Amino acid sequence: MWEIMYLLTGSVYDDVDQHLQIQTNAPNWYAYVAKFRNHPAIKPYRFNRAASNAHGIRSRAWVTTEKCQLSTAVLEGVWPDQEE
Repeated sequence: MWEIMYLLTGSVYDDVDQHLQIQTNAPNWYAYVAKFRNHPAIKPYRFNRAASNAHGIRSRAWVTTEKCQLSTAVLEGVWPDQEE
């Protein structure tokens, strides 16, 4: 969940970022997550922007009365990718 929040800016969830303004309201948290994501042991496996957007598109299209189930199918072609 932290990575999805970290990747809100410029994503399918940009409207949420505009509301929360995480970089402004929680700069220490944002810096911590950036540092954690760039750790050599984590970096090859971190959630990337393309994967986050693919997941977000699927989640936003889900019926609002049902819980959106996790799926690895949305990660096809975007995981692993070293770009943020």
